[in-house]
Amino acid sequence: MRAEKERQNRDQIFDDYWSKFETPFWSSEIKRGGRTYSRLDMALRYFLMTKTGQMIDTRRVNEEYRRWIATAPRPYANVRDELADLARHGEVYQKYEGAVAHGLSSKDFRRVLLDFDVSTATPLILFLEAEAGLTDEQKVKCLFIVESFLARRVFTGEENKEYNKLFVEVIGALRGVPASDVLGTLVKKLLGGKGGTRKWPTDAEVVEFAISKPVFDVLGTPALRLILERLELAQRGKKSETHELPPALQIEHVLPQTWSTNWQLKGMDIPANVAKYPFFAKDDMTEFADAIRHRNTQLQTIGNLTLLNKYLNPAASNGSLEMKLVEYKHSVLRMNRYFDAVIVWDEEAIATRGKVLGELLCKEWPRPSEEVNQ
Repeated sequence: MRAEKERQNRDQIFDDYWSKFETPFWSSEIKRGGRTYSRLDMALRYFLMTKTGQMIDTRRVNEEYRRWIATAPRPYANVRDELADLARHGEVYQKYEGAVAHGLSSKDFRRVLLDFDVSTATPLILFLEAEAGLTDEQKVKCLFIVESFLARRVFTGEENKEYNKLFVEVIGALRGVPASDVLGTLVKKLLGGKGGTRKWPTDAEVVEFAISKPVFDVLGTPALRLILERLELAQRGKKSETHELPPALQIEHVLPQTWSTNWQLKGMDIPANVAKYPFFAKDDMTEFADAIRHRNTQLQTIGNLTLLNKYLNPAASNGSLEMKLVEYKHSVLRMNRYFDAVIVWDEEAIATRGKVLGELLCKEWPRPSEEVNQ
């Protein structure tokens, strides 16, 4: 109807723009926050967020859109321009929402968002990709800043419950900023966050977490595997023949989770039930209770984790250190060359490797200063 009032060719406008939304992808439903929405409604909500820098209630998307489109001065000269812009944003939304992690490189930002489970960042990504007027080079730099912010927070187990509000606030801070200043403004805004819901973890916090925190218990498998893959790739320099990784790599505990079978503690064989539940340490085993608890925490830290293919992982499994070191020699991964010089693998050795990996993670996902070159 609006097209006719503007004497536009309605059929041509439909063919050029709206027909792109007449597909199963757009009519299919997705769940967000325990509620179900069509992808079209969700994309329209994100579109409005990029345009206004404000939160939009998903239940009132159509009402909010009608209000916004009627705001003076009108956002568009005509309905063709309106639908062309909506279709352009829709292409970016589909690029991310339609992505499937399987087959994507760990360096692909779409997989990062999927494996880290942070769809709440999509409005900001949509803004940077389609709204901020950035060059391709500027986009890459800005998206990497968002990735670094997310990666450090995911690794250190920070809360994500306010991400929807945070990223819309960031959009609000970026709206109207010249493209040349977007990167610096983005960095300043993200660095300014405080508390567990918004802070950008420092190098010291990341390394300390790598040494002492049980990431295997905290992180989901996809996120942890992606982080380990990135740490593997970070160890491959220009002289490496390939930067491709074998498919379906599995996370391996060097010191096994069920370690009592082949691993002593301070020269003592520990019964399986005591190794799992130190509470049962009685009589002459009492003095080992705290050491058992410490081991059970340390073996879940990143220093005790590596990647193996599906054939090597069962072969290593719960075996002794000697057997594991033989199996690791078959691995082509750079991170497993670390074990070529290993003689003893205990809590101290795990912490040492944790520090190495924590520092490497900081280099892979740096936390910049507020002075950022464009």
